[in-house]
Amino acid sequence: MQGVYSDDAVVAQLTDDLTADGVRLFSFFRMDADDTEHVRAQLEQMALPHSARVLDVGCGVGEFARIAATLRDDLDFTLLNVSPAQLARCPDGFEKITADFHNIPAQDGAFDAVLLDYAIGHGALLLLMQELARVVKHGGIVFMHDLFARNNEDATEFSAVLGYAAYSVAEVMDAADAAGLVMLGAWEDRCSAPLPDDVTRPVRHTLEAMQPMALRFVKAGRPLAAALNHHERIALQYSGGKDSTAVLYLLRPWWDRLTVYWTNTGDPVPETLEVIDEVRAEVAHFVEITGDVKAWRAANGTPSDIVTFRGHAIGNFLGFGDLRLSNRFDCCWANLMLPMVQRMQADGVTLIVRGTKDADMPAQPVNSGDIHDGFEILYPVQDWSDEEVFDFLAQEGAPVADYYAFGAPTAPECLGCTAWWDDRKAAFMAARHPEQYAQYRDTLKRIKSGALASLACLEREIGEGEDHGGA
Repeated sequence: MQGVYSDDAVVAQLTDDLTADGVRLFSFFRMDADDTEHVRAQLEQMALPHSARVLDVGCGVGEFARIAATLRDDLDFTLLNVSPAQLARCPDGFEKITADFHNIPAQDGAFDAVLLDYAIGHGALLLLMQELARVVKHGGIVFMHDLFARNNEDATEFSAVLGYAAYSVAEVMDAADAAGLVMLGAWEDRCSAPLPDDVTRPVRHTLEAMQPMALRFVKAGRPLAAALNHHERIALQYSGGKDSTAVLYLLRPWWDRLTVYWTNTGDPVPETLEVIDEVRAEVAHFVEITGDVKAWRAANGTPSDIVTFRGHAIGNFLGFGDLRLSNRFDCCWANLMLPMVQRMQADGVTLIVRGTKDADMPAQPVNSGDIHDGFEILYPVQDWSDEEVFDFLAQEGAPVADYYAFGAPTAPECLGCTAWWDDRKAAFMAARHPEQYAQYRDTLKRIKSGALASLACLEREIGEGEDHGGA
């Protein structure tokens, strides 16, 4: 941290001069000349979730947090300032941290949001963005309101006059992407702040050359623009579930270049269809691939997580069982994945984006950034938790089906699927689709009966071997 903040006595005097003139929000431009209305506008732009933990970085005398607390008493602000003098002038009732914002004493992901109001010019851009990204959770918000340079000449003059670095929006976006932040909103701002004339007169020409803006970023956790911008044909493998919807809303800046692919197996869950219809109406490019999973089941067997010889075609033929079964992966590959991959290949797609998360499976056979079957793979939410996904969806107002409210950890792909028992869709089906649930339950009972018969033989075989001295 350099410039005026290198001398805290100078900071104290300047701060006292401004506050004596009634100025407590230290910005040259506002969303509104009235302090409260400015804060109200910025809170709307930030779209903070309920009870959000917000770190105000470079908080001045804490006026933004003080006003925000009167408008949103659910928010929990922490004030950070490198100047002990300014921090001492902040109101009580907030946690206060004296620190340089390049090295914030907080754990990774400690905050739901970070606010930076007329402070970025005191920092080294990339290091600052990386530190802000570190302390905010996945899906969390980094919001900055500042002056941005339109060109290099303006930036040089501005920095020379004010001792405050003037970065362009493009520079900020590049640094943000490198830090794993995605810009999802920008607002121009031309309302002059009520600063004393002796403060603004010497720098008025320089200020007018700047671009005052508010920028809203969300943490993805990995660079997205760097991965997306060198591909012309980009596909989002979409299911209508929470994770792929989170990816879709993270990629909002690229919707004009992104094609959303969804496989309609012929047995979709109605609640998923509602999400699909909403998304289809919003995005520019949507491809629906149609299939007939019911016909596939009739020919290849009902999907199950346990398939014994009794459910095999030959076992049926020999009378050991009368319910033909297939395993979960064969059914999903044939009816979901393969048709989608074939269509993407036909369309010349080179980058596939998926909502895959490490938390959902023991191992990832393919990781984000890998090349697989001719496609580059991108997993924007690979490191996220389910809680972070749900919080992000609520924050962004994204559509979410209600089967999660019944305890389903993932979105059921097909209403009549009798595999994926760990998806826990029974309670949802019983409440929302009782007729289909009755069929689902009866089929599960038939699968269980055949499985138990085979398991009884297995237990007997193990037991007899141990009875005869087997280890």
